[in-house]
Amino acid sequence: MSASADSTGTADGNEDLIAAIRRDHRQIERQFDSIEMATDLQARDDAFRELVRTLVAHETAEQVIVHPLTRRRSEEVAEARLAEEKEGEVLLALLEELGVGSDDFEIQLARLRRDVLEHAGREERDEHPLIEREVDAERLDRLGDAFRTAERAAPTHAHPHSPRSATGNVVAGPFMAIVDRVRDAAQRALGSSS
Repeated sequence: MSASADSTGTADGNEDLIAAIRRDHRQIERQFDSIEMATDLQARDDAFRELVRTLVAHETAEQVIVHPLTRRRSEEVAEARLAEEKEGEVLLALLEELGVGSDDFEIQLARLRRDVLEHAGREERDEHPLIEREVDAERLDRLGDAFRTAERAAPTHAHPHSPRSATGNVVAGPFMAIVDRVRDAAQRALGSSS
């Protein structure tokens, strides 16, 4: 981070890459809390759908921007984070299939929460220091913008059988995002929550 930056971003108000990721991690934790505190099925479903969108966008952006940087310093760390993300994506897809009214939803959501928060902790402990040593502050600032752009272009649902490489996400991601957004629009128009 630049010398005049604080822990959430740069002097010009933009977040650098590491600050953007950490902000997402805190947001994801709050979204899990929102699901747990929801008082009815519709509120719970709305909160869960928001979590899905955030998680999918975040992990897609990490696979395109973050893990290639990590790979330069440690193939082992990058592969471990990718494997965790793939496991999370499979569980997220299962939860989407189950729906918030399912008897198994609570158990699987608790498992997802635990796995996601442990994964975020390992990123912050193992991956971020590698990136901060590799990348100068100015480039981290630019990468923060690129990270947010990748999140905006990401799919809105889990695709556990999609590629997990940066190249695979760049090639397949936009097509999946379009399909997801069309599906979301159709479901809203039809009044369906499935």
